[in-house]
Amino acid sequence: MRHYGQSKLISILLVMLAILLSVAGCSRSKPAEKADKPEETSVYVDSFDFTGNSRKAAIAKKPKKIIVCGSNAADTLIAFGANDAIHTLILTEPDTIAAYKKLLPQADIYPVSISQEAVLEIKPDFILGMRRFFDNKVLGDTPFWENNGISAYIQDASGPIPSLGNFPRCTVESEKNFLRNMGKIFDNEPLAETEIRKIDEELQRVPSCTSAKPRVLFIEFMPNNIEAFGKELLSGDIVEKLGGEIISYKAPFIS
Repeated sequence: MRHYGQSKLISILLVMLAILLSVAGCSRSKPAEKADKPEETSVYVDSFDFTGNSRKAAIAKKPKKIIVCGSNAADTLIAFGANDAIHTLILTEPDTIAAYKKLLPQADIYPVSISQEAVLEIKPDFILGMRRFFDNKVLGDTPFWENNGISAYIQDASGPIPSLGNFPRCTVESEKNFLRNMGKIFDNEPLAETEIRKIDEELQRVPSCTSAKPRVLFIEFMPNNIEAFGKELLSGDIVEKLGGEIISYKAPFIS
């Protein structure tokens, strides 16, 4: 009886061992499932605040509810296929409003900047515009919007007017950097590089002035003033790259 009991116990242990080995073998043979990589929701780009301090900005990737300030910013977003994401457009050029109403029928278009309170009620996920719109007398600087959970970006080549401060000179390279950042934000970097190549090709295509340096005064007629665009603006850099000499004034407005 004792021998039989030992044999039975050994048989039970062998069966249990076989089961354990089988389970272990199955667990080894089954490939481990890889965890899905979480989708990135923000893009980090180098930009500036209103006074020109360099900063790293976190922008919502492919934003869906955008406030755009200025026709240049609007044209850029349209080029990147973000038409439907433009919720509000601020245009200070009255003669362009009708054209943009056709291009962006879903957008609310205003001839002057809206208030901070109005922006907070809209709850956008991105504000894009020329530097002058981020003055404290208008929308306010980019850190204010970030503190309220809204991404904001000042266009690189948007100009130092009314005062330069620490804001860097606006150049062709500034515009290229702007396009690269928009390519990252709207997940279309190939289009950004294509547009940059077009800029380079155009500068090479236009014959530069080699024998003489024409003196160029670059101005814009405002409602009550004449504004002179000097060396610090994009137009001045283009003139210099083509071999010309840009005429600058200390004050932005001339008689």
